[in-house]
Amino acid sequence: MKTYNSRLLAAICLGVLLSGYAHSQTKFSPRYGIAYDAQGFDAASGRYIEKRAAKIERKYGAAAAADFRFQIERQRDFGAWIDLKWGERIAAWSPCVYVGDVDPRRFYITIESDTFTLPQYPELSTIWGTVDTSAKRIRVTSWAYIKSKGWIVNAVDTLGWEFGNALMVIKRGLPKSTSGEIGDGDPCRASLGERRQAAVLLCRSGAARPAPGV
Repeated sequence: MKTYNSRLLAAICLGVLLSGYAHSQTKFSPRYGIAYDAQGFDAASGRYIEKRAAKIERKYGAAAAADFRFQIERQRDFGAWIDLKWGERIAAWSPCVYVGDVDPRRFYITIESDTFTLPQYPELSTIWGTVDTSAKRIRVTSWAYIKSKGWIVNAVDTLGWEFGNALMVIKRGLPKSTSGEIGDGDPCRASLGERRQAAVLLCRSGAARPAPGV
């Protein structure tokens, strides 16, 4: 009985300690079943929104505060936005690259409360979106004002960018630098240098010969 009471007391104490801790909650997007943890930003209270919006307005102005409110409202439907942004990237890549073999359920997306850093990129002091080298884990910042650039960033639009980068990693490999990221750009619009390099490789393989005057 003494042992049972000790275990019960320990369980109660543990419950008290954890009662104030906001557990992460994995959810899944309705169409593609992509796992994500919105960390409460899809259910932010009106009190939280207005309190933070007031701080943003004092620091960055009314326009920034209005954008914050708008973005937080969008994040209430974050699962649907995940599906939309993934669908947009698939539509962009499909005309030139086969992406039907990429299972969207490979991804796990997390909304972060603020910008962050990564140990592998010590030169970057402010990161608001990233996909890991396995192209599985995506992190995006809910909302932030990037003072050094004068940019406002948000989770929904950054997610589209990182989905594009994930497809780039899977289909074309890691970029040499952040300037080489495809993001939400057109993956089918190769640069002149890339087209020339592809033509040279094709000719060297013997599969094709340039026409006279080319």
